[in-house]
Amino acid sequence: MRIERQEGDTEVRGMHGSAIHGGKAPTVLFNSCKAFAIETIEEQIEGTIYKCQGEELSAYLQSGLNKNCLYYIEVDPEEIIEKIKVITDQEILCRLGVNLGEEHEGKTNHLLKHQVSLLLCGDREPKEWVVHYLRAMEFMVYIDPVFQPRFVNAYRSLYRIETESENKRLELIYEKAMENLSEAECRILEKILEGKSNRKIAEECYLAVATVNNHVSHLTKKMAANDRTHTIKRAIESGWVKTS
Repeated sequence: MRIERQEGDTEVRGMHGSAIHGGKAPTVLFNSCKAFAIETIEEQIEGTIYKCQGEELSAYLQSGLNKNCLYYIEVDPEEIIEKIKVITDQEILCRLGVNLGEEHEGKTNHLLKHQVSLLLCGDREPKEWVVHYLRAMEFMVYIDPVFQPRFVNAYRSLYRIETESENKRLELIYEKAMENLSEAECRILEKILEGKSNRKIAEECYLAVATVNNHVSHLTKKMAANDRTHTIKRAIESGWVKTS
């Protein structure tokens, strides 16, 4: 079901001039759960549902999104981030959501880095899914209870590393680290293990802060980490760190 925009909607402009019709931001929901069918719940959702193909979504983004509407796009799990970036790169004012199957739970942490504020489990029964969708509309951020344990465990793991870091000195084992990292990357990682800020690293290494920022960003991506704390965790897991 796709209903064309009605005339007379008021508009609010996004940062790049993209139109948001009315006062309530629309929701863009990417579905990668094969077991989920939007047809089973569309009559229970208030507002219009636009089922879009990739090119259709681009057209909507250009002309502006309607208030109180759900834009629904089916997408391959491996393409979710790429599709989300299309929206975030244009700074479109909308709520970003992803509907995942439980088998793709491992992607949830990464999705939140890309401004996704709504995570739903598509494996639920239709009536149960609607309950969670409507509940999610009441909050700025909503994570389906199916996925919440993963986030709790991730937080506990990061907190444990931070606590251990406060009580122990972490030393980089250069021989092991240099099997995967360059000498410059090892120096930056060593400073991170010491708890140094990017500015402090720049001072001690006689580098520009911008250069250190780039090194840290590249190092984090190379180690498949989300942030500095996660980088430390990955280094420990790789056996590159000893404590004293």
